[in-house]
This record gives sequence, structure tokens and C-alpha cells, in this order.
Amino acid sequence: MAFLHFESDEWGGMEFLKCPNAKLVCSDLSSKLNLMGWYNVPTDHLSFWDNEVLKTGKRILRFIMTPHVHHWDSMMIFEDTTKSLFPSDLFLQPGTNKPVVSEDLSEAMIAAYREVGIFGSEEPVRHTTKRQMKLSPNMVFP
Repeated sequence: MAFLHFESDEWGGMEFLKCPNAKLVCSDLSSKLNLMGWYNVPTDHLSFWDNEVLKTGKRILRFIMTPHVHHWDSMMIFEDTTKSLFPSDLFLQPGTNKPVVSEDLSEAMIAAYREVGIFGSEEPVRHTTKRQMKLSPNMVFP
């Protein structure tokens, strides 16, 4: 189980690691600053920094640090074998929307972030989207 940013209000009802073979995966920043002392949060977890990889046997997960894109500890995961991107909350689309295939939603996303007060600056978002374009993902799973 991976979490891409820490929000304490979303943890209370989650029962972690009921499966004996499961492992919690998070950013190194979240590990050091968020996972110590919270009730029912496992201290036995794997943490990663920017561009580090986790090989699961079938998949290769690349961790991309994206501080201040959604939260200060945000990260994304890029699965190298299928070129799948898991961008945390970067490509949020409130409401019912059609799948996004090739259009640039940067302006709409920045406007939505401003409206709900998620971030203080658009620079981290613009930097991250440029970095993602270089990855050329086949699929994005927001």
C-alpha cells in the first residue's frame, strides 16, 4: 500500500496492513516527519526519495518527489514497465469529466487548486508537469 501524501484526517478509519505480506510505502519526507507517534500508523514501512526505485518482481516503481504540488510531502509514482503515472492529486478534476487523452489541463487545474486553496504557488505544478512530460506516460491514474 502506498500513500502519496499525508493527511491525518484521512487516516483514522484505515486499518493498515491486515495482510501479513503487505508493506506501507511512502516518501522519505513523510516517513521522517509524519509516521512517528500517530495512533495505528505502522512504523515498519518503506520510504523512498526522488528517483529511487522499488522492484516488486513484475513491476518497477519509480518515486518522484513533488513537494508543494498538493502537499509539502507529496510524491508520485511512475511504473516503468507499463509507463503508468500515479500523480497523487495533481490532475484532480472535480465533478463528472471525460477521460483526458491529450489536452493540456494545466490552467484549469491551477485555477481549481487556487479555488479550493490547495497550494500557494503555481511554480511547483508547472515544474512537475514539465518533468512528467519527459517521462512520456502511456496512462495516468489520477
